[in-house]
Amino acid sequence: MSATKRIVSSLSVVIFTLSTAVALASAWTHVGTAGFTKLSPSQLRDRRRPAINSMIKDSAGNIWVSCSYDDSEFMPGQGFYHKGSGVTVFKAGGGTVSVDVNALGYKSCITKLVEGGDGAVYALLNFSNLEWTTYAQFQDYILRLELKPDDTIQVTQIYTPGSQGTIWTSPVVNKIGGMAVGEDGNIYWTQNGVNSYWRYHFFWRYNVALGQVEEAPNRGSIPECGSETHRLLDLEYVGNNQFAIVGPYYNDRWQCTPISWTTPAIFDNDNLSVPTWGRKWNTANAYDPLRKKMWVGGRGEITYREWKLAGTAGTIVDLGNGNKGISMSTTGAVNEYYTDGFGVPSPRETGAIRFRVDNYNTNFVIMWLYGNATRTTTGNGLAVKLEVVNGRFKLVDLYPNPGSPSELADLGPVNLGQWNELYLYIDAEASQCKATWNGTVVYNGSIGHREGKNWLSWFEWGSRVGSAGSGTSAVTFDWVAQCVGEVGPGEVENKYWLYLDGSILPTADPYFLGSNIMTRFDGNPLNPTIFNENGKVGTYNSYPVWHANGYDELFSPVPGKRLHGMYWISALAVNPYTGEAWVAWGAESTYEYDAIDHVRTIPVDITNTRPVLGDEGVPEPGAQVVSLMFDDGMAYALTCNLTTGAYNVYAKALNAPGPMSIAAAKNMPVGIMVTTDSAKLVTLSNSDARWFYVEDDDRASGIKVIPQSDQPVGNVGQRAQITGFTAVVDGELVIYASSVQLSETNDKIEPLATSARNVGGSRLGAQPPTYAGDASNYTLPATLNTTGLLIRVAGRLVYDWNTFKEYIDDGSGYPIYINWPSGLGASENAILAVTGVSTVQWDSTAKKGFRSITPRDSTDIDIFSIPQ
Repeated sequence: MSATKRIVSSLSVVIFTLSTAVALASAWTHVGTAGFTKLSPSQLRDRRRPAINSMIKDSAGNIWVSCSYDDSEFMPGQGFYHKGSGVTVFKAGGGTVSVDVNALGYKSCITKLVEGGDGAVYALLNFSNLEWTTYAQFQDYILRLELKPDDTIQVTQIYTPGSQGTIWTSPVVNKIGGMAVGEDGNIYWTQNGVNSYWRYHFFWRYNVALGQVEEAPNRGSIPECGSETHRLLDLEYVGNNQFAIVGPYYNDRWQCTPISWTTPAIFDNDNLSVPTWGRKWNTANAYDPLRKKMWVGGRGEITYREWKLAGTAGTIVDLGNGNKGISMSTTGAVNEYYTDGFGVPSPRETGAIRFRVDNYNTNFVIMWLYGNATRTTTGNGLAVKLEVVNGRFKLVDLYPNPGSPSELADLGPVNLGQWNELYLYIDAEASQCKATWNGTVVYNGSIGHREGKNWLSWFEWGSRVGSAGSGTSAVTFDWVAQCVGEVGPGEVENKYWLYLDGSILPTADPYFLGSNIMTRFDGNPLNPTIFNENGKVGTYNSYPVWHANGYDELFSPVPGKRLHGMYWISALAVNPYTGEAWVAWGAESTYEYDAIDHVRTIPVDITNTRPVLGDEGVPEPGAQVVSLMFDDGMAYALTCNLTTGAYNVYAKALNAPGPMSIAAAKNMPVGIMVTTDSAKLVTLSNSDARWFYVEDDDRASGIKVIPQSDQPVGNVGQRAQITGFTAVVDGELVIYASSVQLSETNDKIEPLATSARNVGGSRLGAQPPTYAGDASNYTLPATLNTTGLLIRVAGRLVYDWNTFKEYIDDGSGYPIYINWPSGLGASENAILAVTGVSTVQWDSTAKKGFRSITPRDSTDIDIFSIPQ
């Protein structure tokens, strides 16, 4: 007996109770302490030698962690101390077992652990200092580690490419690029392709069944990856007997290149991500096999030094009570600091100084401030300087308008040793200047400019006299600041762009601007791996890039907020339920933007370079998180205490999402793993394009489903039980289905009758807004979003003779496009009713989705009258 579902729900009053939402348990819990302690915890803050660690859970439930505990130092008269590692196993039944790999003579750092098909754990030792500032050559190894019944760990060397040079300036020769375990359980690795031998002998494996090292067949005559140097983590397994070479192709240009045992690596420009700045080395990778996404993180880079030096550097002097200043003196020369070429990111800026004149015997300049209206090389420029002329302080317009005076203000006589404060504000767009001298506004008005000045903005300060031999001057600066916008007395320390207090010379660390740019290579989730049949992920430089901590101090600065130090990704893993990346970073001791003992989350839906990060809390206060992993509903964090150097493991339970309705799925974050709470009725299908729509029985919500190539397409008259994950495709939330189970049914859903003004709607959960109209004239329906629902709309047929598209218009709002390619067979102004799914037409130029209605077949179109 057939059943017809006629449950009516008003979309405006539906309240979704997300009892199945992904939630995290309370705090992190301590699992145990590893058997190794970092000898010098301060080295965790060294950008040149960050510790790399790894953690896995084997098939027996044991947790293996590598601990980089030995130092990487060169001690004069004592020789070179290699960075070394130990391994601790937290046994599934309780207790720990440790082995000191370093003490066995393997003098390098373990960067990665994997479990082989034989149940043993394999360790990659291929650490390199990230900057060649010390004796940093290490011999690389791959070791086999087996936990024995007597609670010992047997360590066996299975491979080494050979020794390195004795000093850091020797060419890198015998480096392993990365290691991964294949679906066959064998251990695969790459070599450093820059070397003329290894680029022809690039890909290798350890056959665990035969216990032998093998080179990939048909190599020897084919060069692979000869344009880049791989040193740490360049290999990940992506499924279907295929691997990805990931990380730097050259500096900030990062790649995701396919390679397999039978197919050599072939570089393709379409597999490049090129942010042009902000990174160099990859220090962590994480592959999401469900969503076909490769997350790659590394160490940030210095983009601009805050200050450059012209002439001789200043000296740091003691001003008393712990206060320091910078003394600048010169004889017949220019000794100044000035901002790097980037300039303040605004046409409005303030230059501020607190200084004293110590001595002089000639006229000289103390400060220059330049501004540019458009911050381009063709923008109008203006400039103001502070100088001493005939024993008096003068504020001077460097580009006065014809007929205007160049002197803006006489600030009074020079008194040696007397402290003065100047706040000089300029607005390059309005050609305005405001000067505050020792708390008093001494000028506030217009100044001149020069059209098309070919420079951006910059700020100079120091001691500048005329030609050589013409005199001397000496000035001491207590502090110096450059600020975005107008800043007055008492505001500098909270509103600066650049600020120095005199305790560190301007050209030293941490006075630089930089960032850490991450990349995610997004493959097509319908493909077996991240690569398509042509070995491509996507198209050139089309991949999401973002500032790892969400802060861009160059182009979107927050006044008074700086990085003041480099940071690097120390831990990275993908939550299999949500698709979010969990991430942690290490940083230099001067880094001040945020606390580094937190675990952050990066959303799946990255729409700009500064995504809003989530916070999963602090596994251990005052410790750096050095590795993350997920296993069987748990998250694990390996930490190293920044004070004691102790390594610890913490765990946090995840509530995996249970079966859920379509309404609940649409209200979860993008990327959530979805299993429907029941088999859903199919409301619309397109077998050629391989998609279909399903709907909750209560007519509260519907959604588009795109099945993987090995899964069936549902048809009207069937129910579909679906497992997959959500994504936004062309303005519409969809489910990419990894599993579709179909069943026949006689059940039917009645369409939801609605007026045109209610079709589409504002953002609803993860469903983006769906607009009424088109790119030339549109509005946002003020209702819950109907996208995905089976609806019915009545009105008159409207024909667009420019686009030859047909619309239905009931007079309540913008007409709705009828997505029926063959035409309705009715005349314009005919009265009709159309049943179909509320769908989205994507405008790639406007980057907006516009509402449409897509009938299932011709019986969904009822024509009631045809105008005569």
